Amino acid sequence: FVIPVVNSLAGTVGWRLTYQTIGLFSLAFVGLWQVLAAEEPSRCFYISDSELKFLQANVPRPKPKSGKDEGKDGSGKPGVLGMPLSVALHPSLWAIFFAHIAFNYGVYYLTNWSP
Repeated sequence: FVIPVVNSLAGTVGWRLTYQTIGLFSLAFVGLWQVLAAEEPSRCFYISDSELKFLQANVPRPKPKSGKDEGKDGSGKPGVLGMPLSVALHPSLWAIFFAHIAFNYGVYYLTNWSP
């Protein structure tokens, strides 16, 4: 959806205004996210009481954080890029990583090398 819209916009108003438009939409999204997002359901202003009770009953609470991040070995040092080693080596993370690479390669190929 985004690529055809951006291509049409760039063809109509030029690439500079297209970049500015994308930047404004991105900033608007950040502002909207800051207003609507909450760190936990109890802080959300638009959640109903029944939804909150359901979440409190069915979703486990995270453990409270200690004063320091703990790596896999419990040394208190983060593993890789500030995350525990178990997260950095998790197969789901790598699946998302490679899917993202494949998607970006496909989009790049289609937009730049296709006739």
